[in-house]
Amino acid sequence: MRAKFLRGVLRIDLIHTADEIADVVRLVTAAGLVNIQISPDGEGASIAVDVTVPGGWPQEVLPALMAVSAALGAGPSAEVMLERWQEGATDFQAAKAKFNQS
Repeated sequence: MRAKFLRGVLRIDLIHTADEIADVVRLVTAAGLVNIQISPDGEGASIAVDVTVPGGWPQEVLPALMAVSAALGAGPSAEVMLERWQEGATDFQAAKAKFNQS
């Protein structure tokens, strides 16, 4: 399994069995993240679980995302996640300021 963080989405892919899917769904829902989509990954050889995080990555869900990534042992480190979150927050604030000026 592998965890990737896209803007507003946690994607866990390279899942091959029903037991792995169940483990991922239990882990994600235990972290309080409930907007889950399960679909074939790429060529259909494995399954991907996408967890949509409303509003991008609000600060209050960052610990849950870090916990899921750490439990899977398959995603970016907490430091990398924090850096990405800070970059996203900066981009959001810049876009918001630009919108408010127009």
